[in-house]
Amino acid sequence: MNLFVLFAFAALSLIHPARAASPAEAVFAAGFADFQTLGIPDQGLRKTAEVLRIRAASRNPVGAVTGAANHSLVELYFDRRTWEITGGANRSPVRLSIDHQKGLITGGANHSPVELRFTWTPERIVYEGGANRSPVRLELDWIKGRLEGHSNNSPVLLEFDLEQGWVRGHAAGSPVQLQYDAVRGTITGAMNHSPADLRLVNLDLSDFLQHIYLFLAE
Repeated sequence: MNLFVLFAFAALSLIHPARAASPAEAVFAAGFADFQTLGIPDQGLRKTAEVLRIRAASRNPVGAVTGAANHSLVELYFDRRTWEITGGANRSPVRLSIDHQKGLITGGANHSPVELRFTWTPERIVYEGGANRSPVRLELDWIKGRLEGHSNNSPVLLEFDLEQGWVRGHAAGSPVQLQYDAVRGTITGAMNHSPADLRLVNLDLSDFLQHIYLFLAE
């Protein structure tokens, strides 16, 4: 299997190794190992076929993000069966649909229509369109460990390390400093001039970065 085929396989089936579910996570036992909407290999593209095989075996269809960010509660559900994101964040209902064939994310979030086109390669994802009442262009580069562009009528420049679990930079006119704990499944720190305390079930830092537009303040 050449590297390109391996990367393509990673894009479709990368999931986390199985682990014992806590009582709270039992709700998602039939559900979702990670909602990597566009799916990516780890930073540096260093996944092996065996790791991917193990992760694929533990795949579930539903994941969630709960907690607090932007001075408001967050409760989002990611459903790979219907390719929808639903719930609430930033004191707003969220309902998004993802069409992989068209490369299109549509719906509503943060009191705003959302229409984002995306293009995917194993190395990067580019989003263009509108969300959060502003034009959006974001480029997420897994090799460089960088997410940059503009959203919320403000520049976005974030650097990250998926292995060490940190995100640093600025977005939505605010400094961003976040730490991901893979064992606890938490993201803590600050963004949008507000503390962030989020719990991820069957998701990880890469999922958060792919949907960063949901977590930016209005």
